[in-house]
Amino acid sequence: MRGFDAQSRQRLYVRVDKGQSFVLFGDFNTGTGGPARELSRMNRSVSGLQLHHEGETFEANAWVVRDNVAQVVDEQPARGVSGPYRLSSSEGISGSEKVEILTRDRNQPSIILRTDPMTRFVDYEFEPFAGNIVFRAPIPSVDANLNPMSVRVTYEVEQGGPKYWLGGVDGSWRITPALEIGGSYVESQDPANPYTLSGLNATLRLGAQSWALVEVARSDRQALGDSGKGDGARVELRHQGETLDARLWAGETDREFHNISSSYNGGRAEAGAVATWKMTEDWSLRVDAMRSEDKNIEAVRETAYVGAQYQLTPKWVVGVGLRHVSDDGGVPNASSASGVNIGGNAGFTPFQVNAPLFAATPGQTRSYDALSINAQGQLTDRLTVLGEYEQDVSNSGGHRITLGADYRLNEQFRAYGRAEVSDGLGGVNGLAVDGRETALVAGLSSETIRDGEIFNEYRLRDAISGEDAVNAIGLRQTFRVAEGVRYSASIEHQKALAGEATSATAITGGVELSYDPNWRATGRLEWRRDNRHDAWLSTLGTTVKIDRDWSFLARNTLSLQQARRADAYDQWQDRFQIGAAYRQTDLNRVNALGLYELRAEKDENPGVDYRRTSHAVSLHADYHPSRPWWLTGRLAGKRVNEQFPGGVKSNYTAYLAGGRITWDLSERWDVGMQYHMMWSPQGNARQDSVGVEAGYLIKSNLWVSVGYNVRGFRDDELTGASYTRKGVYLRLRFKFDETLFRGSDPQTNRALSPMASVARP
Repeated sequence: MRGFDAQSRQRLYVRVDKGQSFVLFGDFNTGTGGPARELSRMNRSVSGLQLHHEGETFEANAWVVRDNVAQVVDEQPARGVSGPYRLSSSEGISGSEKVEILTRDRNQPSIILRTDPMTRFVDYEFEPFAGNIVFRAPIPSVDANLNPMSVRVTYEVEQGGPKYWLGGVDGSWRITPALEIGGSYVESQDPANPYTLSGLNATLRLGAQSWALVEVARSDRQALGDSGKGDGARVELRHQGETLDARLWAGETDREFHNISSSYNGGRAEAGAVATWKMTEDWSLRVDAMRSEDKNIEAVRETAYVGAQYQLTPKWVVGVGLRHVSDDGGVPNASSASGVNIGGNAGFTPFQVNAPLFAATPGQTRSYDALSINAQGQLTDRLTVLGEYEQDVSNSGGHRITLGADYRLNEQFRAYGRAEVSDGLGGVNGLAVDGRETALVAGLSSETIRDGEIFNEYRLRDAISGEDAVNAIGLRQTFRVAEGVRYSASIEHQKALAGEATSATAITGGVELSYDPNWRATGRLEWRRDNRHDAWLSTLGTTVKIDRDWSFLARNTLSLQQARRADAYDQWQDRFQIGAAYRQTDLNRVNALGLYELRAEKDENPGVDYRRTSHAVSLHADYHPSRPWWLTGRLAGKRVNEQFPGGVKSNYTAYLAGGRITWDLSERWDVGMQYHMMWSPQGNARQDSVGVEAGYLIKSNLWVSVGYNVRGFRDDELTGASYTRKGVYLRLRFKFDETLFRGSDPQTNRALSPMASVARP
């Protein structure tokens, strides 16, 4: 069982429910309100108090926190490897992150084709290096259609300074079955950046299949005075029926508008219409139109397409269409908000996400109008083909030819391909260029391989400059070859035929062995080369059950980056852990855990020039001499060696010793006392923690204890799960095993009758 449901960065987590309403103290996300709140929604992962009320016609939320955190959004291109993907801040708060894999349209990067949310411990880990993310599987740089993929991480960081209040309220009221109105208000009293965000919205149902909404919002960054106030507004109309499926939208924000959680960044104007109308059984009409304006750089992009399709036979469809494309003054920013941190990699700039290859530059205008004809048909039960021809109506030399095929080899495999040749026209929603552009995509896909998919692609781009000519060949797969034996592998290669800006190769491989019930082992090795670095990532791990009382575990993660040219630099990080556990199975009087951990890192960037090595040893033991008495002890120590720019060195050693004594007053009540001491030879520094607690057995194997430490200290590496901080604390203990959810099974729950599980007639 992995993940978090009752998480809190505070010392307490409490949730009380009544029907659909609840009161919560702990960690929560502030992003409520549904699709009606796009401009006014603040999406933060915070820790504090939240109230939610939900009735038949009214719903409301209120929340308040006191903290010194700030929100950060990072987006960077996927590299065909698991990581590490380095975040812009190493102070990210664990558990506050929202990790997503985005797939953007290769010609219209402001369009996100797909968003895949990732789950911590299932899909990725923040460990082993603070500020980095390592995925459990490689993230390809492109999808099967060569649309670019990226990693977007939204998280909170501790920005230092005094704590401040941050809170908000929002609600919605369904006045009639057709009309619902809502509003919201958020305020941050951050002394460095006071901020408010307010909004109103209304949703009107126009029938069973149609609805419309309108939203207005205002942001106010008070430290900037009048120049910090910005407004935004949007309207949307949607209809979903058997013959007509349509969506129309329009929205605009001032340059001063600021909401990092909104898809509308400041100074943005968006409008669009997408509709498909099935006029008869044989005829259908499709309309696509979109306009994006970036007021900050005075860039406008317009695309429009109208086309009709006719069902010629049960297996063939033909169509005709007219396309208009215009790009004026550059490329509108495709990132979701102006505060997004974007890595300076190929296709990414500090201001734009994956700009199209053939776009107008500032002060330049590119446009064309083209007429197209297309056909798609099923030649056999296995073979489907498609073709399209597009001709510029004002330039006889401008045209584009597209051919494609999909062949079902068998129930497991299919082969597919698509080729484009363009003279003076870009791809779908692309822009006119001088010269010829060619593109080829071909692949083999398996849809039944367990845990993954194989693909093998080749892509060629050819323009006069040659800078954008790209080869791409890839293989990804994860499959089980035998019971308890699973392999994974991936290969990805991109090469610029002229220049090295987009050249990269990534190879990964892994194995997991679990066929013996007494041990399990995993290993993974990944390598990636681009024009700047050779990067390696290695993970190894094993667990062994030696006998009924003893078990052993070990794991190591190494990240190595080797420079390939003078303006790059070497970097490596390593984390090694080895531990053992002892449980006296027969007598259950002694339990013990021991762990050794080594962390090492080196960064040869001249601006950083940092080295760190740390050793940590920990021993934890429980002793149960008789029924009412429990004794718990802990010994730990660490040594840290650091080197800073200029050769400045620093060494630090610390030790910790402590324990707890617990006495059972009755079957349900117990009392205890704890003492911990931490000291360091450097400067004879010493800190201690002294406290008392009382506990109560709520139900079988579930205890709750309340304690108070008169004195206290904090050290995350040495104290572990011990409560050593000064003040009141709450401690929950729950003992469970694999039989937890078998309470209705008489073989597990002896209190049940053996006939309890027999079905009655």
